[in-house]
Amino acid sequence: MSPTEQHLYIGLIGLNGSGKSSVSDYLKKTYDFQAVSLSKIIRDEATKQRLPLTRYNLIHVANQLKKEKGSHFCAQKTFKDMSKHPFK
Repeated sequence: MSPTEQHLYIGLIGLNGSGKSSVSDYLKKTYDFQAVSLSKIIRDEATKQRLPLTRYNLIHVANQLKKEKGSHFCAQKTFKDMSKHPFK
């Protein structure tokens, strides 16, 4: 990234079914935004543990990660990864 180039990051949070994906899809379609899902880290960890990707297992893995690595782990890892490989 050049010294004058800046990136805008927008976080969407909410309960299941609250419209996060709809807003994300709108931003991607209308403004060519890129989307990143923090839950990818949870899905990747569940896959690593050879667990089926069920809602129950994902909640279990998320709670496990929070307990072992802290409640901000997924957000911090995602932001760190995005900083290494910014969107174009």
